[in-house]
Amino acid sequence: MLRYDNYYDILRYVISIAKDKGAKRIVILRDGVPKAPQELYDCLRAFNKVKKELNYNAKLDYISVIKRSSVRIFGSNRDTKVNPIQGTYMYLCKLKHFNYYVHEAIIVASKPESEGKEGTTKPIILRMYELENTYTINDVKKIAEEYLALTRLNFWNLKTGASKIALPVKVADQLAYLMSLGVPVKV
Repeated sequence: MLRYDNYYDILRYVISIAKDKGAKRIVILRDGVPKAPQELYDCLRAFNKVKKELNYNAKLDYISVIKRSSVRIFGSNRDTKVNPIQGTYMYLCKLKHFNYYVHEAIIVASKPESEGKEGTTKPIILRMYELENTYTINDVKKIAEEYLALTRLNFWNLKTGASKIALPVKVADQLAYLMSLGVPVKV
């Protein structure tokens, strides 16, 4: 579980760079859902403290990337089932999680692993937490499009065309794995 100190250190570094470059939006792509409501509270508290210390106004988007979901998406008529086209996304719902409103979108960023066989593409679910912002359906769709663009970073290949996992999430997952093995990681 990420704690206040973790978020503070990361956000202090990121917001100082954002201030130098004039960026007004900070996006946290969290691999999986937060483990406890305290994690979301600590993130927002650290974000507000760093903004105040650096005297910089920015917006925070906290997005959970749910890689393993039992939800599948496919089109169907009476005769055949059809996998969705790579790049398909849609708004799912608005719900409450850990006392925060969240919006979910489903994204098909890759093609089925076994072409021509029965089965469906495994989609990604993005969960956008309303920590300090409220989102419209169009805001959620825009974030889904941004995520799809990130799946194309450094992944172009002839078989699938993209990875289902966005590059920042994939790199963070690999770094966390290395750190769990005791490999020192330098930033």
